[in-house]
Amino acid sequence: MDSPEGHSKYLFISDLHLGGFDAQKNNFLEDVFSDIVDFALVNDFRLVIIGDLLDYYMQYGEWIPEVARKPFEVLEKYNQGSKIPAVYITGNHDNWDEDFISKIGCTVIHEAYQFEIDNHKILVAHGDGLKDPEFNFPRPAFHRLLRNPYFVKVYKALTGPAMGNQIMKIFSGLNRSLAVERESDTIKIDTWATSLLTNFNYDVVICGHHHQSRHLRISDGIYINTGCFYNDLTIATYTNNGFELVYWNNHAKEISPHTIPNQ
Repeated sequence: MDSPEGHSKYLFISDLHLGGFDAQKNNFLEDVFSDIVDFALVNDFRLVIIGDLLDYYMQYGEWIPEVARKPFEVLEKYNQGSKIPAVYITGNHDNWDEDFISKIGCTVIHEAYQFEIDNHKILVAHGDGLKDPEFNFPRPAFHRLLRNPYFVKVYKALTGPAMGNQIMKIFSGLNRSLAVERESDTIKIDTWATSLLTNFNYDVVICGHHHQSRHLRISDGIYINTGCFYNDLTIATYTNNGFELVYWNNHAKEISPHTIPNQ
């Protein structure tokens, strides 16, 4: 259980899917991400990436795909200037990292990030499942295959960097377009997250993955899903006001309150 001392503000962001759109939208999202990271650095927020920053990503030795260069430069700048490094929780679209993300200074987590702050017990996870059977939230079989080191080794042996990432780009786009139709996945994630509050004594659970914003009070706990950033620019924060679902006001270059209809 991580308990970073002297840090009382957090900014949680997920599901940008950089590289998954046309050039205009990709450039816009990259610029917005850079502005948010600068905002976090200037205002002393610890930055937590909750997966799928990139729509596709596989490192081949020292080679990384072009889509990762600008956001990783932004993260490296943050880590060089921050008192405490960014946390990078990998998602189902960007977990094929060897060591580059840690080399730019991030704390890389492939499962759940757990920490305590101000007597709150917090769990943050992407939302596609967890390896530890204690959480009773297994990843789908296909996702387990894609994370299997033997599969990754064979895939890399059969493809070069450009081909391997191009195949992933095509598959990721198809997978993302179909995800909005999988209501059962949304229900599964929401049910699991709320069960952590009632059965596992967590005070706060924060996820992404299903692209539907949530900010729910369950018993004495809070469940937040950061939603669909690439459409809504929604993020989560922890400040003196507690845990909040907010959105990035791109005109003002600051965070603003966010209200979810019917919640």
